[in-house]
Amino acid sequence: MTKSNTKIQYMCVAGVFAALVFIATGILPLRIPLPTGGYAHLGDIFVFLAATCLPQPYALAAAGIGAAAADVFAGYYTYVPFTLVIKAAITLLFCCRSPDARKGKLICPRNIAALGGALVITVGGYYLAEVIMYRSFASPLANIFGNAMQIIVDGAVFVIAALAVDKSGFLRRREN
Repeated sequence: MTKSNTKIQYMCVAGVFAALVFIATGILPLRIPLPTGGYAHLGDIFVFLAATCLPQPYALAAAGIGAAAADVFAGYYTYVPFTLVIKAAITLLFCCRSPDARKGKLICPRNIAALGGALVITVGGYYLAEVIMYRSFASPLANIFGNAMQIIVDGAVFVIAALAVDKSGFLRRREN
């Protein structure tokens, strides 16, 4: 396969992941409103999967475009720049095209550790974003639990999905 064909394939897969991130993040009933404002969603599952299945620039584009588009669609325009930075940081934590991923394995110690980092980045990143937006250190505290639960649930579903992909051998067959 030629290098240009590989790039086109990666762009297509990144586009599909961006769409999946958008749908799982911004479309009701997958978007669950929180009593403190904002919403919980399952979009980070696809951010994690994109980050583990695609080379870094493609994963960054998929995560950023999908999540930012969902913020715009939901009317959370002020969150877009923060979401882009937070999703990029999360994507960079995962082992994009690591030796384990090239062997057809999404579940590896680096990816499990990256889930913990994703929790810290999401909770801390959105807390700082809201401190900047609301000019208050107290009011953003109300969203910490919701942001933490979102990553914990999405991380658990990611592990289940990644184990299924690993067991299927899909990545090993694709690489050959």
